[in-house]
Amino acid sequence: MPLTALYCGFVKYDVEGLDGTWMRTYGAAVFGLPDFAALAQGHHEGERYSELFDNVLSYLRESGARMVAGHTMQVGEASYMRLREPLPHEYFLDGPDQVLVAEIIEESEINHA
Repeated sequence: MPLTALYCGFVKYDVEGLDGTWMRTYGAAVFGLPDFAALAQGHHEGERYSELFDNVLSYLRESGARMVAGHTMQVGEASYMRLREPLPHEYFLDGPDQVLVAEIIEESEINHA
């Protein structure tokens, strides 16, 4: 079973004044792992991000690997997840445990940059 289904939480919420919906995990610190957050286009992307975060948390737990801000991980055939610390205006991500913001980058975006 995915960690977010049994032990960790996964929430979606809108922040007033921001376009999109924030997706994030809670409670991964119990396993010595960071929580993840991402700004999605909307609530309809909940399953995508829940599955993504579940897969990354499972990988980290099973492999013993560590991820920190600045790391990039391939998360699809042509997709990458770049991690960063929350920005000061993302105060709503503050909490007692580490949260890394995931920015999804498509290979097509890299090739056109």
